[in-house]
Amino acid sequence: YLSHLSSYDAVRAELNKVYGISLSKRTIRRWLSLSGAIAQDTLNEEKKFSGHFIYDEEYIKIFLGDVGKKGSALQRVEVYLLLFIDALTGKTILMISDSLDKSILIQHWQVFAKWTIQNNIPFTTLTTDGKREYNVMINELNASLGLKVKHSYCIFHFKKNLYEVCNKHLFGVMQTKKELPTNIRSQIKELEALVDQPTREDFLKSLSTLQHQKQTFISPLQDQIKRVCKYVENYTLHK
Repeated sequence: YLSHLSSYDAVRAELNKVYGISLSKRTIRRWLSLSGAIAQDTLNEEKKFSGHFIYDEEYIKIFLGDVGKKGSALQRVEVYLLLFIDALTGKTILMISDSLDKSILIQHWQVFAKWTIQNNIPFTTLTTDGKREYNVMINELNASLGLKVKHSYCIFHFKKNLYEVCNKHLFGVMQTKKELPTNIRSQIKELEALVDQPTREDFLKSLSTLQHQKQTFISPLQDQIKRVCKYVENYTLHK
């Protein structure tokens, strides 16, 4: 009932209309209070998390107004789903936001972090894609709540970015059907092999080799090698 916000009268009116019943405002208020308490208790009881979380964002479009009523004016609104997924158990904490602005997101992150603290759930790492502001936000989160959350870079997004930055460098766009030159594809494969190493020791050895060979790579891939070096302390925490 996103369209009703905190209006008990509006919820009551719609339920009575849809189901042909006669509920009072008091009944609606009690029902919401009871359901909210049950949902909160259920959430508090589920505390089996590893502490290694993956963060992702998705959005859905919803329509506000008399949906299904012919001729009614509808307002389309984008709602963003903020997902905190446990990297080991797959359990997910879902939050909803009407904005992806950094100042808004950090508030949601703080709510999530405070929930982990209140429930004695470890918050060890947060894996994200390559957006640069995420690293700043994690530092702000740690400073504001006295945490030591480490920032881990998503390998899937790293590999995806390798092709995108090369496409941008050669063709001017990140997504294209044009095929990259053979030598560029070979360089990309070397970087992919780096993050696919089975152990941290193997990874560090391969990274050291790539650092010495960095100048042989095209400039956007040199930047990606620098990025891996930045996150070297967090790599393979989940392996």
